[in-house]
Formats: sequence, structure tokens, C-alpha cells
Amino acid sequence: MTCNGEREFVINENRKSPGYYPGACDSITKKAGLKKIPRLFDNMRASRATEVYAEFGEKLEAAWFGHSKKVALKNYVMVRNGDYARAAKLELTEHTFQ
Repeated sequence: MTCNGEREFVINENRKSPGYYPGACDSITKKAGLKKIPRLFDNMRASRATEVYAEFGEKLEAAWFGHSKKVALKNYVMVRNGDYARAAKLELTEHTFQ
């Protein structure tokens, strides 16, 4: 929101046209002198699905994203760098492997 209460968008043109966003993002990326991000929207969906899965579990992630738990695990949910770091800090006990 702007100070006068109007909505402000990064992409203003044709926001409701199907298929507009991938092209707009490619254009913005090119103008910024950045390398194109392959499968941008697929990668954003997978990143958010992973965050939701970690925070709320597989049942809610699947329901909110509209796919099965099997599809979530096969195509969207990823192991993040933070997961490795968190696992490395765990203390191993005799009960860990039971």
C-alpha cells in the first residue's frame, strides 16, 4: 500500500492475464542484468511448499497446494541447507537409533 491507501505493484500491466507473469519476470530479470532463473514459478512453488510442509505438516501442505501427499514428496518438498545445519547440531544419544 502507498501512503494514500492505493495498492502498489511491481508489475502493473496485465496483472490478470494468464501467462503474463513468467514473461514479465523474464523481462524484469533481463533489464536488471541478471541471469534468467529457469522454471521460476515451479521453483517458487516448491520453495513455499517445502516451508509449509516443515511448518504445518504433510496433510495441510497437500490440501493447501492442491496435490496429494505423494506428489508433494516426489515433486515439491526439498531438503534445505538449514535442515542439514540443524541436524548437525543435534546431540546423539543412546535413544537416537532405537
